[in-house]
Amino acid sequence: MVIQFMELRLAYSTCLYAGIGSIAPENASVDYRPAADCYLTQYDSIQDLHLESNMIWIVIASDNNYRLDSTRMWAEIRVVGADEEIMRCEGGMRVTFSDQLCDNIWACDDGEDELGCEAITLGNDDEFQAMSQQRKTSWILSLASPDDQVFVVETPYRLYSTLRVGSGSNFNDPDTIIRIFSSYFNNDGFIYIGSAEMWLTLDGGSSASATIIVTVISRSELFNCGSMNGFVATEKLCDSAWDCPTGLDESDCEPTYLIETDRHGISSYNSYRDDEGLTNSWTFEVPDGFEAVLTSINVNVRYTIIALGAGMDPTNSSSHLYYVLDSSSPDLVVPENKFWIKFIRVRSYGTSSTSVDITLRPLQIGGCQDEEFMCTFTRECISSNQTCDGTTNCLDKSDETSCHFKCATWYGDDVIHNMFLCDGYRDCIDGSDEEIENC
Repeated sequence: MVIQFMELRLAYSTCLYAGIGSIAPENASVDYRPAADCYLTQYDSIQDLHLESNMIWIVIASDNNYRLDSTRMWAEIRVVGADEEIMRCEGGMRVTFSDQLCDNIWACDDGEDELGCEAITLGNDDEFQAMSQQRKTSWILSLASPDDQVFVVETPYRLYSTLRVGSGSNFNDPDTIIRIFSSYFNNDGFIYIGSAEMWLTLDGGSSASATIIVTVISRSELFNCGSMNGFVATEKLCDSAWDCPTGLDESDCEPTYLIETDRHGISSYNSYRDDEGLTNSWTFEVPDGFEAVLTSINVNVRYTIIALGAGMDPTNSSSHLYYVLDSSSPDLVVPENKFWIKFIRVRSYGTSSTSVDITLRPLQIGGCQDEEFMCTFTRECISSNQTCDGTTNCLDKSDETSCHFKCATWYGDDVIHNMFLCDGYRDCIDGSDEEIENC
């Protein structure tokens, strides 16, 4: 005999017990307990119960301090015939009937009853809709022309259930997951999947429902982010927002050519639901005889940092020059006539706005005295003796960058600050910081 609970909601401090026989005496052997300590919070908890007997008993018990009026149960009892085939799920507690295989609803905890099922094929004019239910669900989709088509997955404003999307047909393989959408925050948007097959799963557990729509688009309308990084719509190229995870869609863009009378402002606003790592970037070119100055810097380092780099490729981390970490930063002179700026989201679940003004001024020729050091971005002059002394003297801290000595040991990459060179103590394991040629 198999009892399948289509809905089982247990009230706080309530348990369901079941056993074989016609009565449940206090000393009866209990074959099924949802929780060993009889402690379930008030959420939907759907289970199947398989007892090999022609007679069973069910008891719902609650702590004396609580009432049972919030407990709800809707069950279907099926008697298994001698010739009826059933599939016992991994672990042995749940079972699946032949008419429940490949019905998109998980009867087994790991969905093994839905693996290896025939995929739903989508063509150019087809639309597939997946709706969340109280039980876990999954679907496998395939492209009619995988060489020419890409899946488009549209997520709703609110899901009410965790959605997982992946490539291929094995939703139990974590390496195939492309993205996980939370059930608690707004997720409206599109993702593109270029594999011949894709899968999606919904965790269920809520009486509210949401619909996920999957359609097909021509590859010619999309930009390939490379390898496993997916696609973006061509109209999103060079719009400053990194839609490809690696920023490839923003790596080959025409720079903004600054002019003398121009005061160019860049800004971004991060909403509460924006993900960590969200990036915006811009590239700029300065005309001959001028230099760019970053002014009116507004940034909250709790949520965003500003990165400055040389050249036209903001995805090239080796071209990085400077990080702006707070709004107290002084005006910064950019020492390059071609440069990029990035706003990088470093923390989720918070709102923040970031902005910078970029102005031009005539290139200032000249510098500091022979015994002085010019700070890289603020153009201050300090004594050369104040560089690499362990104390920040430049407002941009450039007097303490490039101040590290690499130890000569062959088995490591140890570095020490220059202030520890030739101080009479061996700071490198091999003592190379005190060797005469380095002093």
